[in-house]
Amino acid sequence: MPGPTRSLPSTPASDPAVRALRLTAAQFGTLAAGYGDPTAVAVLRDGQLTKRRLLLRALADTAGAAGTAALDLLSAADRRAPEAVRTVLAQPHLDAAAAARLRRGNPDDLLCRYAAAGAARAGLRFTIRVPTDAGHLHLPALGTAVGVGPGPATVRGTDAGVTVTGSAGTVSVPAPFDTGTPDWWPLRRLAVEASGQRLTIAVDDVDPERDCYQWPPAGRLDDGGLADLAALLGDAWRLIVADHPRHAEAMRCLLWSMVPLSPAAGNVSAASRRAGGSIALATPPDATGLALLMLHEFQHMKLHALLDLVDLHSAGGPARHRAPWRIDPRPVGALLQGTYAHLAVADFWRRHRHRAAGPTAHLEYAYWLAQSRQSAATLAASGELTGPGATFVAGLAGTLDGWHTTEEVPSGVGQAVADLSVAAAVSWHLRNLRPTGTAVDALVAQWLAGARRPDLPAAHWGPAPPAGPAPVSGIESAIRDHLISEHSGPPGADDWSRRLATDPDDVEAWIGLAVALRPVDPVAVRGLTTRPDLVRALYSHPDTGPAEPSGLAAWIGGGLDG
Repeated sequence: MPGPTRSLPSTPASDPAVRALRLTAAQFGTLAAGYGDPTAVAVLRDGQLTKRRLLLRALADTAGAAGTAALDLLSAADRRAPEAVRTVLAQPHLDAAAAARLRRGNPDDLLCRYAAAGAARAGLRFTIRVPTDAGHLHLPALGTAVGVGPGPATVRGTDAGVTVTGSAGTVSVPAPFDTGTPDWWPLRRLAVEASGQRLTIAVDDVDPERDCYQWPPAGRLDDGGLADLAALLGDAWRLIVADHPRHAEAMRCLLWSMVPLSPAAGNVSAASRRAGGSIALATPPDATGLALLMLHEFQHMKLHALLDLVDLHSAGGPARHRAPWRIDPRPVGALLQGTYAHLAVADFWRRHRHRAAGPTAHLEYAYWLAQSRQSAATLAASGELTGPGATFVAGLAGTLDGWHTTEEVPSGVGQAVADLSVAAAVSWHLRNLRPTGTAVDALVAQWLAGARRPDLPAAHWGPAPPAGPAPVSGIESAIRDHLISEHSGPPGADDWSRRLATDPDDVEAWIGLAVALRPVDPVAVRGLTTRPDLVRALYSHPDTGPAEPSGLAAWIGGGLDG
């Protein structure tokens, strides 16, 4: 079947997308440090382009006559105007669309759509039949012809533009395809600038393949909504350029589009490995929130692109790792993603705290720095990293450790972060670990025998809690309130012990006990933050009474020492 393969857009050795796919050690190091210099990010960008060309090559194997003709047209456009075709192939949602066609076969509709878009941007004279989607015809990276009717439409191109003729009428679109009308919704682009740094980003609210994120996309933004987003983006870009110039430089190279999510999703954002170059978000209320979401999701995007070139961890490992921002256990790949993204979160607050009044921003910086360092340590000890993965994690840990060493926080913030870290660890372990009855009986026997250091069983996982963000306990809220508003802090250890005597399964009381003990009994706190499941099981056992929960925690903590 030489025809389809020969008709694909080529990736010759002279193409930068092929020539530059190998990262040097120095380039890899800049990405590991959390940023990525311009040459490293360019390799990631070119890698995404090459991946899309390879996806088209894979689709050729199942293409019918229409798909083969479409590939011929796209190849002709690539020969005439390669930059125009690159712009079309840079459309992030080609990945998700191609993956869906590879699963179900029959890729002709997608190939025809991309061929028409590429040929139109190249200014070719052509005619091609393209299937519509619910009576509309989307041309990737260009826009959507609205209401042309069900069934296939005929797209005719000249050097002046295209016409789309369907069962319900004809839509004429002059080049360069960016003038909107009631029957042509162009892919609109926003351009914002700060200190000479210009970001141009598409607002993708037209591509039918953009529904590849965790939350549903929003519909077409009206002019007012687009203007509001443009103003917010301008303010957020000024913050990013001023405080995070290295991230800004990388965004200018790699960030292609932004997908508005449904407002019903709440204050959420997402990036998808099958949509490299795009971030999706429900528009936050202010520029600070938008800047933070953009930095967070851009880290995911960079790491997705890097993972398309380099294996950083083994595949298929169990979900057993604690990510401080999640309540459910995570596999190593998800933990790596979260740690890399939260490096940028810590970096955001590291700089923004000098703009914001009060201790909140200092607390956010110190907390996310501490949690990211803990996660980096978990990754390093996982045994699931490849050689490059271990180097990568060492690089990001070096950045985090450097901030920890050199960046000071106000008095009281460090103590609050230590308390919050204890609270988060107890909460996660109590919700995920469930010791077996046999293990508990063996521990009770050791306790009754007066063993000084218990022989602790390996962790036994219970049913995973529903996936999602880590819940904020009342204790954590009280810690924050105490720091920010000088409200009363959480109760003392005796108060929590009395609550546990009434209800040994009171998770909040176990969290509170650990926080209360943190300044005075590190061994007990070690037991409560590492194996609170065992402490709770012992305390609930009828043969251990009337043991104090703090004493049992110290005994378990002693078994964890060394």
